[in-house]
Amino acid sequence: MIAKNSKAVFHLANFVGGSKTPLFEAYSRIPDTKISLNIITIAGINIGTLVAFSIITETVFQWPGMGFLFIQAVKFVDIPIMSAYLVFIAFIFVMINFIVDILYYFIDPRIRVKSESANG
Repeated sequence: MIAKNSKAVFHLANFVGGSKTPLFEAYSRIPDTKISLNIITIAGINIGTLVAFSIITETVFQWPGMGFLFIQAVKFVDIPIMSAYLVFIAFIFVMINFIVDILYYFIDPRIRVKSESANG
């Protein structure tokens, strides 16, 4: 069973672009691009959610911060502070997604655009 599985791993490593290397190297090369893209995507979403839902933590524990300021602005109908907070949170989400896209470029070679000559 182990010999059969290791043979499949070597075939998969050859398919991905590796060579017939020891088993631990074959396992370490395969998930580099395929799994790390998913991890980066989920981490980016979680960081954005953490920033956006800091309102709940700051309200429950009465910590002074942007979330608590937003809740106070909602209580007193302070429109400029509410809109500034929402624009700031939207900017944070856009920046996190931009950083995730930049990381995609460095990790996955399939995303890189090859420059074409102007002559055709």
